[in-house]
Amino acid sequence: MNDTSDSACRQPHPPDPVEWSRANPRPIWHRLLLQACIGAAGTAGSVAVTWMVYLLQRR
Repeated sequence: MNDTSDSACRQPHPPDPVEWSRANPRPIWHRLLLQACIGAAGTAGSVAVTWMVYLLQRR
């Protein structure tokens, strides 16, 4: 008997980033762009946290 409900419920595992990058080599500018986006998001996040702490301490 073929049980398909179990496999349908299971979530697929996310691919390992190292294996994925080996299987799908990306151009270097794509990687630099990705790092720049992550850096900008991190900077914006730290600025937002700093502002929130500053505003909370001002009260």
